Amino acid sequence: SRVRTTDAASSSSSTASTPSPKASPPPKLAATLPAPPAAAAAAFNNAQLAHEVVLDPDFSLRNARTDADSFEAKVTEIAKRAFFDRVRSELAEGKHAMVPDLLMTMRENLLGMLPNATGATAVEIADKFDRDLMMQQLAEGTKRLDIPAYLHFVAAKMLSMCAPIRDRDIRAMEQVDDLALVMQRLLAIQEEMKLDIADYHLQQAKPLLKEHAVEYERSKFDAGVADGSITLSGTRAWLQASWDKAKAIADERNPESVNLEVNKPRFEDVYHDAVLELIFGNVPL
Repeated sequence: SRVRTTDAASSSSSTASTPSPKASPPPKLAATLPAPPAAAAAAFNNAQLAHEVVLDPDFSLRNARTDADSFEAKVTEIAKRAFFDRVRSELAEGKHAMVPDLLMTMRENLLGMLPNATGATAVEIADKFDRDLMMQQLAEGTKRLDIPAYLHFVAAKMLSMCAPIRDRDIRAMEQVDDLALVMQRLLAIQEEMKLDIADYHLQQAKPLLKEHAVEYERSKFDAGVADGSITLSGTRAWLQASWDKAKAIADERNPESVNLEVNKPRFEDVYHDAVLELIFGNVPL
């Protein structure tokens, strides 16, 4: 299937988020991986995601995203629907104040799909969407802001970037007169495009990730400890409980408190007991 990697991936709309912790891939891996577009690059900076990619040969971002039937997904969908209902209502009243921000979101998504942020296409997109000019046009009268022309430009650029499976949905927008619906669907398709290209880059990187899996995950862990996003408080409490237990037993066997190494708990024994407690115990960390 065709995936246009020259201009593909999206920085997503304002509802998207990127998990943490973040850290750059280890030097050896970073030098080998092709540079993905901005939005796809976020996937390579996520430790949990990298772990899943290495362990699961069938892993994809599309399969990993929130279940459409989940409470979170339903709430998000309701919020989006309410937002665009408001946009539709304001457009019907001749109020276009919400439109520039939506168009600028589409602009950022388009730019995020490009691997070359300084290329001719990026310059064309950046120049097309001038928020100050849009606001000036609104101030001079809503008819000065040609919303259909902007949306046609967005759709045309998306067609040049997307996988073939998205062509039909994008072209269908040409037959829709409801501008709020067009904006809503174009943003949704951009989200799908982001997943398309991010999954493509993840598939391309899988062999390299597997080859450098230990180095990669160790670098992520070290970075998490360094920036404080990984505190190890649970790990310390887990080992401390095992140490306290081993120390109590050692003290019972050494009532005279003879200070010899043989009378002290060994780390190997403490760790072994902690692992057994983790597997068979009922006490949560």
